[in-house]
Amino acid sequence: MTLNAFKNGVTILNEDNLNAPWEMQNSILIYEGSAVDTKTGIGTTENNTNEYYHAIRITATGVTTITRIELEIAADGNGADLEVEIMDNDFNPDGSDDGIWLDGVVVPKEFLPVTAAIWYVPLYIEGLTSGNNYWLIIKRSGDSTNHFHLIGESSQDASHPVYKRIGTTGAWTASNAIHFTIYNGENADDNLIHSIIGDNLYKTYKWDGDDLDEVYQYEPPSDGSAGGIRKKKTITYSGDNVIKGVVT
Repeated sequence: MTLNAFKNGVTILNEDNLNAPWEMQNSILIYEGSAVDTKTGIGTTENNTNEYYHAIRITATGVTTITRIELEIAADGNGADLEVEIMDNDFNPDGSDDGIWLDGVVVPKEFLPVTAAIWYVPLYIEGLTSGNNYWLIIKRSGDSTNHFHLIGESSQDASHPVYKRIGTTGAWTASNAIHFTIYNGENADDNLIHSIIGDNLYKTYKWDGDDLDEVYQYEPPSDGSAGGIRKKKTITYSGDNVIKGVVT
């Protein structure tokens, strides 16, 4: 079930909408898992997402399910929402085929780090073909003042090619490598990283060692991704016991 936040002038106050948040919902718990595909490095090249869409090729090596993604990000100004989509292997960077959309998620601008750091993206996708290539599309967003950067290397990586384009159609241009890691796994011995409640209420859990440090929640309104519930809860401990959670 789709769970939407209320929004002035948009939300219809009826039984279905008002009862939905209180009903029992389907849910997915995503743990740390194991890396399936990754591109890392010491590079600090910044790829500005208000200028281009970016396409990153990933490979589902030995798995049919991807449970989450990590990207290295640095926000400028007030940032901009991170919109990630994953397309099937029909995608062709020559612009002849944008592929079939498999899934997508929004990470609110309020959550993105100002200083370059790894951020978690809850993209849980089943039914992939082991060994096939897929494509992460990072949508163009923000403006010249408020945007974010995808951090990567200063040169291409043939094993993890990246392409960019200005618009939503046409050929893509080869670009430098961008840091990412794709994960698979649901080992409950690991830390819980995300939960997905219903179809579109996302929570992200940040840890300090074995201690839960912060919880982030995003729930969009019914008319798009802008606005909605974008909250962070900071956890306080007394010894080993959680005593308080402060929401901002």
